Formats: sequence, structure tokens, C-alpha cells
Amino acid sequence: MRAHDTVRAGRQRRSSAAGGPRALPARRWVRERDDLWNDGRGASLGAASRERMLAALRTAGIDLGREVVVGVAASSVEDALAQARQAATFSCRTLLLPPPFYFKGATDEGLLRWFAPVLERIAADGQRAILYHIPSVTEVPLSLALIGRLKKRFPATVQGVKDSSGEWGMHGRFSPSTPS
Repeated sequence: MRAHDTVRAGRQRRSSAAGGPRALPARRWVRERDDLWNDGRGASLGAASRERMLAALRTAGIDLGREVVVGVAASSVEDALAQARQAATFSCRTLLLPPPFYFKGATDEGLLRWFAPVLERIAADGQRAILYHIPSVTEVPLSLALIGRLKKRFPATVQGVKDSSGEWGMHGRFSPSTPS
């Protein structure tokens, strides 16, 4: 993404958020201005591109701590933490955190061992996470048992689950009453 595109995107986002006369419905704004916001292509951005995007949004006056959820896309704990730290330097408090995606067929225990150090570190940095259940992309589903264990162990850090499984029956299963 070119730098001037990120600045224009930030200005349009700020105008839309303020409900000004040029405001567009959020989905239309996403389609017309910057597909990175909604279709997952943000996961393909490298560290430098992410930094430019976050800097442009901050320059445009967006409150990154309140209005932006930064997606993390990493297979290693180290890479996930590097992305979280980068978001923290821009005061981004909320992360969208999918499971590691390289190894398929991961067990709940293996996923717990991956999520735990990530969630511990982001909690120490004052960040929080929305777990991202998107098995069609990661091929690593988040079980209800795993989600329950993570919510119980990190109640102030795990804020919820974004379910992109496409399975309508799963909607109610990711409610606040998910068993621990």
C-alpha cells in the first residue's frame, strides 16, 4: 500500500466515524477505500507496511486504542509477540488473535501452549485479545473446551471470540456462557 493511500484511508475513516456528510456505511467504505480492513489481506502485510498503516491512521487522528483492532497472523509465539509489541507502540489495545496456522491437526493442549505465553505477555503490556475462529483459513479450529480454558486462565485478557466459521449453529456456542 502506498503511503498516500493510507493517509487518504485514515481521513475517510475519520470522516465516516464522525458521521460527517461524506460518511459512507462501514462496509461500503471498506470496499471502496481499503480492502485490508475487512477481507483478511492485512495478514499479508509485513512489519514495515503495518507500521506505515498504523502511523497513517494515527496521523489522521484515529484513536488507535479505542477504534482499531490489530490482526495478528503468526505461527510462532515470537512473531505473534513482535506483532503485538508493534501494535502496542501505537497504543493499540485490542488484538484479533487466530491460532497458529502452519501445523494442521494441532491438539487443544498444543494450542494452549501456544496461546498462553502470547496472552501472558500481551496482558502484561495492557493489551487484550479477541480469539479468532476461522478454520476455513487457518485449518486450525478453536474448540469450545480450549476457548473455555483460555477464558478461565486469562479472564481480563480474552475479551471474546470472532467466529468466522460460517456455521450458523456455532453462533450461540461462543456466548459468554461458554463452559470453562
